[in-house]
Amino acid sequence: MANQADRDLLSRLARGDATLDDSNSWNSLAATQPDEDVEAEVEKTSAEDDDRLDGMIQRLREMAARKAGEKAEVASSTAAETARLTNDFVPIEPDSLEAAGLSDTEVEMLILKYLLARGNASGRDAADQVRLPFGMVETLLWRMKNDQMVVHRGSAPLNDYDYQLTDVGRERARRFAAHSTYFGSAPVILDEYIASVKAQSLNSQHPTADDLHRAFGDLVLNKGMLDRLGPAINSGRGLFLFGPPGNGKSSIAERVTAAFGETIWIPRAIIVDGEIIRLYDPVNHDEIPLEASNGLIHQRKIDRRWVR
Repeated sequence: MANQADRDLLSRLARGDATLDDSNSWNSLAATQPDEDVEAEVEKTSAEDDDRLDGMIQRLREMAARKAGEKAEVASSTAAETARLTNDFVPIEPDSLEAAGLSDTEVEMLILKYLLARGNASGRDAADQVRLPFGMVETLLWRMKNDQMVVHRGSAPLNDYDYQLTDVGRERARRFAAHSTYFGSAPVILDEYIASVKAQSLNSQHPTADDLHRAFGDLVLNKGMLDRLGPAINSGRGLFLFGPPGNGKSSIAERVTAAFGETIWIPRAIIVDGEIIRLYDPVNHDEIPLEASNGLIHQRKIDRRWVR
């Protein structure tokens, strides 16, 4: 800040009283030698600031390195989980009808026949019926509304609508129903079904001794029998069991399959040359509900057209 002499000179200049002969006032503004103590203090402060800045940069680098290490560890565990899942067939939900191998018409047929039988239903009910994501079904329903096959009967929760057939849609649904009355889950294409059979083939599975003991745990068998069954089961080929009635052939055959696991994925229905064939039969198949999980399978969303 300016000292008293500086303020006096400035005030005199403002009034016009200062002259060149006023040497005292002008000398007070002359340059002076810097104070060595002040200069040393400034240099010391600057050096301290540089040290603090270097320390902050070093800490940021250490934090970045730790974060990179954590990401690498997470990526490694995720890769390990993915590698484990690749050995097990898991049907993943498609993100489009093209990815599912279906056409718009094939899904529209199912929805129209469902509305014909139901009378009216919300978009989410229709999506649950055909076992497809709601986003796909909603797009089809809007297109069917524009084609005057369905109308909005009212609103439904979660930004949805209740849909009802028009006369045009009802007539078309009747024609579809005359060809096939099926209006359940959207079918899986034949190529995907064949791929699932190969992925779940017994040739790629090799039960261990623990698996055999678990499968045959409720039977009384000598160790020699298990030693003979082990190599035969791991061969992945057919077995020929023979013997008199009542010696346990059927019991052994049932438990041989249990040694390979308790579940298998099958599609609810497949489509071959435009014809839908039902595979899942509630009378002969027991559906195993999916367990709640926070792992990779849960996050990837299981394709609901398949049943385990």
